[in-house]
Amino acid sequence: MSKRRIDIGIYAVLVLSIWLAFWFALDCGFINYDDPDYVIDNAVVHEGLTFNGLKWALTTNHAHNWHPLTWISHMLDIELWGAEPAGHHATSILLHSFNACLLFALLFQLTGARWCSAWVALVFAVHPLRVESVVWISERKDTLAVLFALLSSLAYRRYAARPSWRRMLVVALMLVLSLMSKPMAVTLPFLFLLLDYWPLGRIPEASLLRLSIWRQLVVEKLPLFMIVFISSIITMQVQEAALNLHFGLSSRLANAMVSYSHYLRTLFRPLDLAVFYPHPVGGLPASVYWSATALILGLTAAALFSWHRRKYFFVGWFWYIGTLVPMIGIVKVGSQAAADRFTYWPSIGLLIVIAWLAREFVGKVRWRQYTIIGLGAAVSIACIALTRTQVKHWESSESIFLHALSVTPQNQTAHKMLAYHYTTEQQHKKAIAHYQLALRYGPERRIQNNLANTLILVGRTEEAIPHYQAYLAEEPDSAHVHYNLGRAYYNLGRLDDAAASFKHAIAYDPGHFSAHFALGAVYLAREQRAEARKMFEKALKIDPDSADAKAELTALSN
Repeated sequence: MSKRRIDIGIYAVLVLSIWLAFWFALDCGFINYDDPDYVIDNAVVHEGLTFNGLKWALTTNHAHNWHPLTWISHMLDIELWGAEPAGHHATSILLHSFNACLLFALLFQLTGARWCSAWVALVFAVHPLRVESVVWISERKDTLAVLFALLSSLAYRRYAARPSWRRMLVVALMLVLSLMSKPMAVTLPFLFLLLDYWPLGRIPEASLLRLSIWRQLVVEKLPLFMIVFISSIITMQVQEAALNLHFGLSSRLANAMVSYSHYLRTLFRPLDLAVFYPHPVGGLPASVYWSATALILGLTAAALFSWHRRKYFFVGWFWYIGTLVPMIGIVKVGSQAAADRFTYWPSIGLLIVIAWLAREFVGKVRWRQYTIIGLGAAVSIACIALTRTQVKHWESSESIFLHALSVTPQNQTAHKMLAYHYTTEQQHKKAIAHYQLALRYGPERRIQNNLANTLILVGRTEEAIPHYQAYLAEEPDSAHVHYNLGRAYYNLGRLDDAAASFKHAIAYDPGHFSAHFALGAVYLAREQRAEARKMFEKALKIDPDSADAKAELTALSN
């Protein structure tokens, strides 16, 4: 068989394997975790691809990110598929298919090792750790960012073969597009330095310690370093409000070591995967931290000692360690301890190490090529089976968070998201139960407010009041919670307490229509008609089209 046909066959196997593994995703819906911000409730995205939408995408920091290409991709999906989730999932699977094919092309062009490159691309493509990045519609940014990172890497291979400013311009352009999808590619210039050593061979071993060689390689990449520096500044600014300052530096470093080892474990044993991994209640045991640190430092030392004999080990390991740095939690954004989606790009380095180690191990085995193909097929089939099972958990908000609770029982976020889901489904008793379970793992203002609102819906108004008060003890200037508390008091006939709460709401938000209207209703119930008229008039000024305010004023005039 010709080499061209073999390569076409590899590309076909990659694409077919991905669709076999992820086909069930087409039956999955949106989930109530981030998808509302990105698609479901995003009015700008729902307009499709418009001039105003493009302007918004380029300037917004919505969802604490600046990733205009990601927003544009969601707008294009609305144009193509409307609000039906199947089309959005199809786009993500298609992007993932492109990424697997580009990864094979990159590794094969870099190393000339066809079967090792194919194995890395195939396992990357169908591994269960990919499910979160591919099936979670909000994580479109992962597949999109890696698409352009791979294109940038392919362009860099061409540049390294024959350097020119035009070729470097293509590298830089693809890097910019990757960063405009997600800022995970900020480590790409450093990765290019690794590739300069192996497999590009731009750093002769005899000159490895010569400063002039490294200076030349760094200087040629200065435009790339400048791009990632600017991207980092933008990212820090837009994510400032989302920074999690609850954890100290020592806790973040400890969690980073544990996360590195967690991702290693799940690569080899991809079971018990969850959409959200909470920090352990009570913190990490010292034994877990020290064992994780020993493992990571030991493997790092092994990689450093292998720089000469096993260059692929050195490069692959530091690909994994280095590209995870932006997501490892040293600068903490969000409350997760770890996330499967963070492995989408870094895990390639580990797969390179495994593939080339296996190649070395079977190097003297007869029929080496077929041995590698057979081992790769066995691993891939197992991954496809596990991935198909994992995809089914993403069918709905209920299924994904029930699964999260089954593998991470002390998961406040999973309880909270289930409560939101049950509230929208009018299953208020289930919602209340999950809100109450969520509060066992720590106070959270939003949970307190939502639990109180749900208690009122089922007629348990008296029980709701302490939860509103708990919220206001932490955030006393919340107008909408003062208003909610006032409504609870009003329903119980406690008019004085209701009036006080509505006045607080107005003090913190003078344009709060509902608080003015409700305070007018309190005055009316007290037979204070003049005060009631003033409140209804103020409410009408805030909302001149309010039929309720007009009706009350008309009734007072009669």
